[in-house]
Amino acid sequence: ICINFSDIPIAEVAVAAIDEVDKIQFIEKIVSMKGKVNESVIYSYILLLSNKIEEAEGVLLQSKFVYRAIKININLFRWDRALALSQQYKVFSDLVLGFRNKYLEGAGLEETNSKFLELAKEVTVDWKKIGIEIEKEKENERIK
Repeated sequence: ICINFSDIPIAEVAVAAIDEVDKIQFIEKIVSMKGKVNESVIYSYILLLSNKIEEAEGVLLQSKFVYRAIKININLFRWDRALALSQQYKVFSDLVLGFRNKYLEGAGLEETNSKFLELAKEVTVDWKKIGIEIEKEKENERIK
């Protein structure tokens, strides 16, 4: 309930009491963002903590933070959704493909998804270019 009403300090204590280390770290990340990034980004992370993934994505897209919406889907291994967003907004398909390739390589798996196999024929993954794009997007999220 604390999380739903954005009472982060109380949520942090409650989560610590039940020994949810990953959630404590996520809450600490949210707290560290306060005053540094746009409130929409923070609110979306609070929604994620409450397992409201679609709502979090919606907040980000409404605020024009497409990169962050795509990255959230990547972090949650929602590869098809990340790819769909990249194609819908015509951005970051190289990023989605790159992270998908890293994931598969780390897991020792081969690509079997036809959408990603087709994308690999069309897109080159250039991590230097991707890094520059990510920095631009993060700059746009910062409070000025």
